[in-house]
Amino acid sequence: MVTLLVLLIGIPLAFIAYKIQQEAANLYLHLQKQINHGRLSLPNGFSDMPLLGHYLQDWVDRINNNPDSLYAKARQWVEDHLNMGHKFSASYHRPCLPLAC
Repeated sequence: MVTLLVLLIGIPLAFIAYKIQQEAANLYLHLQKQINHGRLSLPNGFSDMPLLGHYLQDWVDRINNNPDSLYAKARQWVEDHLNMGHKFSASYHRPCLPLAC
């Protein structure tokens, strides 16, 4: 029963977490390359949005003015979420351990 639960829930969750981690790393590297090559520019479709266009353009301008702050915020966000994932994993596995024995 426990083995079936691990196979049906544990392995897909681990795979999804791995894929999300890879995609986040690729996104970060792509964004870093684009910032290092020059200024970021918001596509016209996004800047013409009625409610979000101005907010997104301000966000891109802040990144262009100080790209190092983006790196620091991204690093802090990743560390916080990894710590949260570790806490969740520990709280999930602790009650399941007696069931496996």
